[in-house]
Amino acid sequence: MGGALADNRIVILGGLSGVGKSTLLKSVDTSKYMIKNLGDMIEQIVEEVGHNEDRDDFKKQKSGTVMGRAAEAFRRVSAMNGDIIVDTHVSLKNGPRYTPGLPLNTLRLIPGLKGLIYIVASPQEISGRRAKDTARHRDTEEDTIQKQMDMDMATLSFYSSYLNISLYIINNREGRKEQATAELASALSDVFSD
Repeated sequence: MGGALADNRIVILGGLSGVGKSTLLKSVDTSKYMIKNLGDMIEQIVEEVGHNEDRDDFKKQKSGTVMGRAAEAFRRVSAMNGDIIVDTHVSLKNGPRYTPGLPLNTLRLIPGLKGLIYIVASPQEISGRRAKDTARHRDTEEDTIQKQMDMDMATLSFYSSYLNISLYIINNREGRKEQATAELASALSDVFSD
């Protein structure tokens, strides 16, 4: 990544659209952390090179384009100082294709990466939450949602072992937001206490 090493600790917070990760993050005291949404950073990178793409359209591009922009966003995060939470997706789905949202070649070069947190919910709950969000175009089929969660879990399990960092899995059940919020706060405290 070049240059002087930043003084940081980074945790990746992932989950499917509709799982409630951003909602949970807003419920946790994050005053000690810098929160970076990888999708927002990628949009900024796209604008810097003079393109104007819809976020949902971006996910449909070739894997190399998606991963290159994600890698650039992670390079920028790794140059920042402080305790950083990166809010992102583990994979992007377009038809039958799954594109990694976390480029391993980049992640392994981030010395400040301390942990992975994955928010889950039942496919039924995710489908219901997505159906309420009419502004976005998201898959609501429960078997498709389950397949993507399975893909994400396989990816994160490998990354956790390969990078020798902890993986936390938090279930954001309907009606139990307080419990999930407490578990997220505990996981963040644990990761950033090293």
